[in-house]
Amino acid sequence: MADSTLPPGGKAERLAREAEGYFELELWPEALARAEALDREGLIPEAAGRLRAECLRNLGRFAEAIPVYERILADRPADSGAWVGLGWCRKRTGRLDLAVAAMESLVAACPGEPIGSYNLACYLSLAGEPERAVQCLERAIAMAPDFRRLAREESDFDPLRSDPAFRKLTEEEA
Repeated sequence: MADSTLPPGGKAERLAREAEGYFELELWPEALARAEALDREGLIPEAAGRLRAECLRNLGRFAEAIPVYERILADRPADSGAWVGLGWCRKRTGRLDLAVAAMESLVAACPGEPIGSYNLACYLSLAGEPERAVQCLERAIAMAPDFRRLAREESDFDPLRSDPAFRKLTEEEA
């Protein structure tokens, strides 16, 4: 995360290393404090925003993370990780419709990213759109076959468990 163009030993580099270390240790409040300091002082804004959003998400502060992800996406609309984080947070704030919209935006911006199609399938399953969910899951599996196994275990697909198309798509290959 630390920007190699920063002078060694500078405040930004120190805060970035600390934030990264706390994040790796899953000490979210400490990592968040460092990310906020970086962001507040305008030091490494891209990394600070990403770290801040991820810390808020990991702390379960989903509503606070949403505008941070939106700010990231305003600058980098093809940032698949930010789209995934935004969808994740929107789902957990009870806005499944906006989670679906986030994944549709991810699929449009990054059509080769299988996680977009997979997460869109999850959210469509929960939204009661089984046909679209199966189509998206099929697209995700075509790009990344490991999603077949994951789909068998993912609770978001519980509404589709008895759907013949879902069952056929997720059955183990011989």
